[in-house]
Formats: sequence, C-alpha cells, structure tokens
Amino acid sequence: MTKLFVPILIFVSFQLIAQEQVDSTKVEPEVVRERWVPKPKRAALLSLIPGAGQFYNRKYAYLKVPVIYGAFAGIGYWASDNQNQYERYRDAYELAVNGETHEFGNASTDDIKRARDNFDKFRQRTYITLGAIYLAQILEAYVAAHLIDFDIDEDISIQFKPSYEEEYDGKVGFGAALKF
Repeated sequence: MTKLFVPILIFVSFQLIAQEQVDSTKVEPEVVRERWVPKPKRAALLSLIPGAGQFYNRKYAYLKVPVIYGAFAGIGYWASDNQNQYERYRDAYELAVNGETHEFGNASTDDIKRARDNFDKFRQRTYITLGAIYLAQILEAYVAAHLIDFDIDEDISIQFKPSYEEEYDGKVGFGAALKF
C-alpha cells in the first residue's frame, strides 16, 4: 500500500502545482537602467595616469589611448636623442676649451658651443612639449566627460522662410521667419 501511496502523492502534488492560477493582468514593471555619465573631475584626476581618463570616459578610448602613448613615446625619444647630443657637444666643448682633442676633430670652439647651445634649446623644448601633451590629455579627458551627453542633432541647419501677412485694415506686411 505504501508503494502505491508515494507515487500517487507525488502525482497529486504536481497536479496541484500545475493548477496554480496566474494573474494575466499583472504587469511587471520594466527595469529602467539609467545611462552612465562620467564625472569630469574624476576623469581629470584619473588622467594623471596618462590615458586612464580616456578609458574612464569610454568614448573612443580605443583610439585615444594609443595616440596619447604614441605621442609620449615619440616626444620621449626626441628628448632622449637631444639629451645625448647635448652631452656629446658639451663634453667636446669642455675638451676644446682645455686644448685637448675631441671627437669633432678640427671644428672650432665656437661651432661646438653653438651646436651645444642648439641641442640644449631643443632639449628644453622637448620637455616643454612633453608637459604640454601631458596637460592636453588631462584637458581632453575633462572636456570629453563634460560633452559626453551633448546632443548632436542630424539637422543643424537654419531655415529662412519669407512670410506674408495681411492685416485687418487692408495693410500688407512682409517679413522673415527663422527656424532652427
């Protein structure tokens, strides 16, 4: 009897579950996710690490970050080359002033000094350029975070329409209407 009772009990319990009423008029509320908008201050702070602010903003980060690191690499190489050239000419100038032989052979002291000064100037300019690129990428992340939700409409034209009005006393008026 117990062998028959257990399967019947299971069968009846499934039937009871299947008979459960479902309210078809009940409407589940839609889950509305708010659109993520970056914070400009956070983007600028993250940009203290080059490229991190662009990743934070998410918009075209895959294009911006390689450009930033490419600019840093190019300017860094240029700065290193100018530093090496400056040191070569500086050492040669010191040797030429002391009357010793240097790697530039029969170049005059004035020529070596002029080349040394030029490479010093180039070296300083590359460091200024490196700092400007660093500040520009911070500024770019800050501005991009501000403009992330800027509405760019496809129709940004101005329409000019002439207008014609007749007034109640028989006068006619002409004008122009601008539509943005």
